[in-house]
Amino acid sequence: MASELDAAGNAFSRDPETRRFFSLLLVATAIPFVLFPLIAHAFPASAGWNDAKGFLLFVGSSGHVAASFFFYGDARMRDFMLGGHRGRFLVAPLTLIGLMGLAGLLFAEERLLSYVILGYWVWQTHHYTRQNHGILAFVSRAAGVRASLRESLAITLTGVAAVVGMITYVTPYQNTALDLYGWQLHTLAVALYASAWVVYGITLFERNPLSAPWRSAVLLALMLFYLPLFLFQDLLSAVFTYAIAHGLQYLVFMGVVAAVPTARRVRSYALLAGVTLAGGAVLWLSQQQAFWGSYGKAVYGMGLGVVMWHFLLDAGVWRLSESFQRGYMAERFSFLRSPR
Repeated sequence: MASELDAAGNAFSRDPETRRFFSLLLVATAIPFVLFPLIAHAFPASAGWNDAKGFLLFVGSSGHVAASFFFYGDARMRDFMLGGHRGRFLVAPLTLIGLMGLAGLLFAEERLLSYVILGYWVWQTHHYTRQNHGILAFVSRAAGVRASLRESLAITLTGVAAVVGMITYVTPYQNTALDLYGWQLHTLAVALYASAWVVYGITLFERNPLSAPWRSAVLLALMLFYLPLFLFQDLLSAVFTYAIAHGLQYLVFMGVVAAVPTARRVRSYALLAGVTLAGGAVLWLSQQQAFWGSYGKAVYGMGLGVVMWHFLLDAGVWRLSESFQRGYMAERFSFLRSPR
């Protein structure tokens, strides 16, 4: 999603839909931040809580990835993607799927495949941070306040800290040379995250947070996004908390996208629900390596390739520095339009 937008008038004071959208984003962020540590540490044996965990993991992980393929069902966006941009939106993703499947098939030695999967996790964490930059750009546009370079730097530093910090939580790391440097990596990640907060603290002296309270609340949530990495040791609390928050945020965005045009809203919502559930189920099945027998790693690799397709698709569709994407999204997010 784009990280630079021109400032416009304050939409929070005049548009209830803008307030509703950012309220939903904050709620989507808070749900896993509250529930996952509770489930992991207070109710680990509760069937009901674990059912809720399973549902959120499915919707916020596989489901949100599949939801992005809604754009291929939208005639206007599909014509744009497959017209003059087929390389980015079709050829490159299909190539990635093939290469990842081939890596799973050929790299039978666990150590080699671990490096491939570790690279995937690094890209995925960067993808999360790009969405955080996009949210900062959106809320800045809605508030009529341009994001400063220091604010963008603070978000970037949290993302770099997360890339370094999450390595010690990802299982393939144990099969790589990085396993010898666990405490050094974690210390570096803590230092980077602390430096992000120093930069963020400087921005508070440059701009009164109370002058744009909605924007300040969203920015604070973005700064806290990767905090679980440095508070918890279990994978659910430390990593999946922010990973699922990212997915739920994305579904909020897609809900707004599918709502326009109004004449096709019911059909669009049905399409969005269909690709989210059916596509999410296919992605979930690709992760069940035992189900695929000797081809388990190849299918797993292809599933990761589909997620990479989502990375490429998302980065292209939400590139609001381009005129088509900017116009398409402005029809759906009123605060992106110039004020009258």
